[in-house]
Amino acid sequence: MRLSDKTGFGATTTLLDRLTASLRSSPGINLPTNAVQQSALGTSQIEDIFGTNDEFINRYKQFEDMVFDEMKNSKNLAFGSRVKDVDLMRKMGKIDLSVFNYETRRMLSDSFRDNVLRFDRLLSTAGIPGMEFPSENLYSTLMKFDVNQTEKTNHSAISFLQRTFFNVNPNKEGKLAFNFGVSNMLTSDALQRAATQQSARL
Repeated sequence: MRLSDKTGFGATTTLLDRLTASLRSSPGINLPTNAVQQSALGTSQIEDIFGTNDEFINRYKQFEDMVFDEMKNSKNLAFGSRVKDVDLMRKMGKIDLSVFNYETRRMLSDSFRDNVLRFDRLLSTAGIPGMEFPSENLYSTLMKFDVNQTEKTNHSAISFLQRTFFNVNPNKEGKLAFNFGVSNMLTSDALQRAATQQSARL
C-alpha cells in the first residue's frame, strides 16, 4: 500500500495529502509545484543542495566530531550503554547514535538533518522522496530520494542518499516526519570510500 492510498485515523485525505500540507506550511521549506519528486537528482542539483563534495564532507566531519565528543561523557549515554573505546569505534567506520539517551540522540539527529543534509533545501529542491517501498504500516512508509546513478561522480552526498531509507510518518509535523536510521551510519572516511568505489564501477 502506497502513502498516497493510506488514510490515517479515519481521515478522508490521504497521508500524502497531510504530509504535503504540513511541509507547505513549514518555514524554510518551499516544496516544488509537484510535491513529490519527479526526476532523479543529478550532480548539479546535488551541489546546489549540499555544496561541493569537500563542503559536504567538512560538515559531515564536524557532526562526526560532535558525536564522538558527546560519547565521551557517560551522562549522555542511554541506560545500560557502554562505550569502552571511542577512538576504536571511529576507526571501525561506524556511527551509532542509539547508544545515546533520548535528548542527546534527538539533538544529534536534528543537527545532522539540518546542518549536514540541509533537509529544508533538499525538500525544496527535490520534493518528497520519489521512491516508495512496500509497507503494511497504516501510518508510515519507507521512502528514498531518487538519485541519478549513471553520472560518474564521487560526491559523497549521492552515496549517502542512495543507501538511506527514510521512514516517513505524516502524522508528525513538517520535516520531523522524516526519520532515518541512526544506529549504523558511516563515518566521513567510510562514506568517501564508498562513494569512490561506486564511482569506479561506472
